[in-house]
Amino acid sequence: MLSACFKTEPIKSIRFIRETILTSALRKTILQAHRWSGLTLGLAAAFLAVTGLLMVFRPQLEPGVERGLRDVGSCDARKPLDELLASARRFHPNGMVSRVEILEGGYGATMVRFADATGVYINPCTASVLGQRHQWGGFFGTVEQWHRLRFIDNADVTEFIGGSVSLLVAIVLVVGGVIVWWPPSLRALKGSLKFQWHLAGRAFERSLHRTVACTLL
Repeated sequence: MLSACFKTEPIKSIRFIRETILTSALRKTILQAHRWSGLTLGLAAAFLAVTGLLMVFRPQLEPGVERGLRDVGSCDARKPLDELLASARRFHPNGMVSRVEILEGGYGATMVRFADATGVYINPCTASVLGQRHQWGGFFGTVEQWHRLRFIDNADVTEFIGGSVSLLVAIVLVVGGVIVWWPPSLRALKGSLKFQWHLAGRAFERSLHRTVACTLL
């Protein structure tokens, strides 16, 4: 992505915008919108990004976090699935089975999910119940609930919020930031991509912000 920053034509186009269209008043307006959207929408985007990152590593981390519900050891033969389902139904008699998962790639506990979102964890070696947990319970269940904004309890609203935040971040933060920041020459562009360690105060913060943002793009 950084190589695209050094092409001549995009630089000429941005210079034309800066010199003919981007007046000082307009630049100040875009800068204010960029700054305040970063302090508002940016926080929402960071929240979604952090919770989403945790969800990405959920398969690797969840067995250690919820060892009591998943660690079943090893056995020579697993019990038949019908027997595991019967054990789960005896423990949770009310409700229909909606899903069955064999965890840890087929070597862990068997989780029987009921229609009320309760999951019953069964030891496949002995058909004994290890415990139960609601779909939105536990550490990762809570993280997923936060990431999906389930606390709003309206799927249409949560989808609108998530999509709106992503769109506004792309337009206001990314596009607006590039227009305000873009240097007037290729030499200035190369210099601006280098982090200036000798700076202090707000100059140091701007240099850090600029370098990290362009690197992520």
